[in-house]
Amino acid sequence: MDSRRLSDLDLAAIEERLKVASPGPWHSDADQVFAGSEVLADICCGEIEQAMADALFIAHSRDDMVRLLVEVRHLREELVRLQRK
Repeated sequence: MDSRRLSDLDLAAIEERLKVASPGPWHSDADQVFAGSEVLADICCGEIEQAMADALFIAHSRDDMVRLLVEVRHLREELVRLQRK
């Protein structure tokens, strides 16, 4: 099995990390990532354009992970349903 595939335990671990992370929504402003008005991260590496792109990626990661987990669960349920036919 490909080691990059996610087991049910992997998915549960990701969900647990989401539960204990700062609540969303997160957003970025220039090279900083915020949860509400609280700064979560200052990205200070490389050129400012790269730092801003990294901050935007991080700011969206929380919501992206939630949506991806929902999609993975849905697709697994759909696969089981189709395999029963």
